[in-house]
Amino acid sequence: MDRQTEDSKKFTAQKCPVCNGFGTLKYGAITCQACNGSGFVVINNETGLPVRDGQTDENKNNPH
Repeated sequence: MDRQTEDSKKFTAQKCPVCNGFGTLKYGAITCQACNGSGFVVINNETGLPVRDGQTDENKNNPH
């Protein structure tokens, strides 16, 4: 891939590190709290932090 194609990607989806992509814990008894049962986590490539609830930056949905 060339440099322009790589730079245009703002987000990356990765397998959830908590549930290992299954979406549940304890053999389906509990929904994963990290990915809310989806099995993947969206990462912002600029900050390297996970994106929650469709936010575009890390401070948008911060309640503090």
